[in-house]
Amino acid sequence: MIMKIFSLKNNQYNNSSFVETVYNNPYVEGLVLDIIMTKDNNIIVFPEATTTEIGLESVQKKTLKEIKDSEIELLETYLKQLINFKKRVILNIIPMEQPILTDYTAETIYKQNNFYIDQILEIVTRYKECVVSMMSISSALLTILKSKKMDYKLGWVIVTENTNYIDLDMYIFASSMLDNAVLMQQIDNKKEIMVYAVDGYSINNVLNFFRSKEKSSIKKKIFNEICIITYYPDIFTNTYLLEHNSK
Repeated sequence: MIMKIFSLKNNQYNNSSFVETVYNNPYVEGLVLDIIMTKDNNIIVFPEATTTEIGLESVQKKTLKEIKDSEIELLETYLKQLINFKKRVILNIIPMEQPILTDYTAETIYKQNNFYIDQILEIVTRYKECVVSMMSISSALLTILKSKKMDYKLGWVIVTENTNYIDLDMYIFASSMLDNAVLMQQIDNKKEIMVYAVDGYSINNVLNFFRSKEKSSIKKKIFNEICIITYYPDIFTNTYLLEHNSK
């Protein structure tokens, strides 16, 4: 077995060439799409690395017609071209901007989040041919997703300030959080582990973690199980995978 790689779209590719590149790369397991809802309730794929005309924070305040960016597409448009993709598609559900949680706003926030999740599921369930998993940094969105009891793998994007635990299928770590004991605990619990490696700093963290000789037998097991989410899959496929497999 070898490290699994999932690709985010970088600025080398438009939407169609990105999908084609992932499909044709035998080392890449699938792709990750960042999704969010517009003001008029359209679920769109937001290519954060390539978008210059509109910021993520303003998407939900604009209708689809008001968003003028050729690289922003409807989630449904993406899934239509992924029907015969066969590889995995992970949807990263970006939280919506909401009021501060209080006793007075809790019900409103829940209704907004539940509507958001229902809009996503309405689209995804129309494309059962696609091998879809979902993840989010928002424990609130994931709790609602889990309550729907749908047959999709769910993952939590963990940041250091998160202290609660949600029992899900996948856990997605920042590269700064790589730790033998933590990762092995999740592997032993039959969880899928992933790590974001989206820039030079985080890529170096991942490479240095696996190059370390400390507890090399554990590192090898982690290497065989871990999934890397990156804008730059070629860095792993053309360098580190070859380096690892040559040993």
